Amino acid sequence: MSVLGFYKRRITVARVYGIPVRIDYRWFVVFFLSVWLIAANLARGGMWVGQVKLLPVGVAFAWVLGVITTLGLFLSVFGHELSHALMGRAEGIEIEEIVLHPFGGLARLRNEPDSPRAEFRIAVAGPAASFLFAVVGFLGMFIAKFAGSGTVTGVLFLISSGNLLLAVFNLFPGYPLMVAASCGQFYGTKLAILWKPHAWRESVAC
Repeated sequence: MSVLGFYKRRITVARVYGIPVRIDYRWFVVFFLSVWLIAANLARGGMWVGQVKLLPVGVAFAWVLGVITTLGLFLSVFGHELSHALMGRAEGIEIEEIVLHPFGGLARLRNEPDSPRAEFRIAVAGPAASFLFAVVGFLGMFIAKFAGSGTVTGVLFLISSGNLLLAVFNLFPGYPLMVAASCGQFYGTKLAILWKPHAWRESVAC
């Protein structure tokens, strides 16, 4: 087996509501790089997250913060995809799996939605969840800031901003962004920029 083939292999890490959740080995590489970058900056001299300055911390604590922050971001992507999957199930569609890639994920549906309305509801579920995660995170950030915890404020700001960007990114038209494509089908538009039906199911972090 080639090195590339090895890294594209997927492993099942969980079953959530009966849906297999799989990741490929490349995910571990990106996860480690993200943890390392955050930990290295915090241990070396702190880092700016937006307008929040994360002060330098010890090496061990820097790695802990790196793991927590990276896990928060990846769990946010998982929550995004799970929302697609659960809405699909609510529409009577069988869900094959949720796959997390190094830079995103997808919820794989066994069959197509019965109507443009159903597809729109499935498509919008992910960004709606990401917006909700962002709102909750920003509320937690303001509470942490009021309590004087700069470290928690910075971590929550980073995770919340990631969710907000993910939600907004998915609202723009064009592959692999699915909500605008589904809106196009919903209203009957044939604009080429909206790509093709059901493209969103194979999209990155959509």
